[in-house]
Amino acid sequence: MAKIVWSSKALFDKKEVLEFWISKNKSNVYSKKLNLLIEQKTETNFRKSRLRNSNKH
Repeated sequence: MAKIVWSSKALFDKKEVLEFWISKNKSNVYSKKLNLLIEQKTETNFRKSRLRNSNKH
């Protein structure tokens, strides 16, 4: 099974964004929700991409 592999830069940038929101809101609630949304959307887009590619053959 294929899986998503994030680049070091992408992981660093995501961490920076999440830390920004933790600092701004003085809470990690929004960052947790945002991280979950990122993961869900990434997985959904990955699955759609695999479906499109499998339909080409």
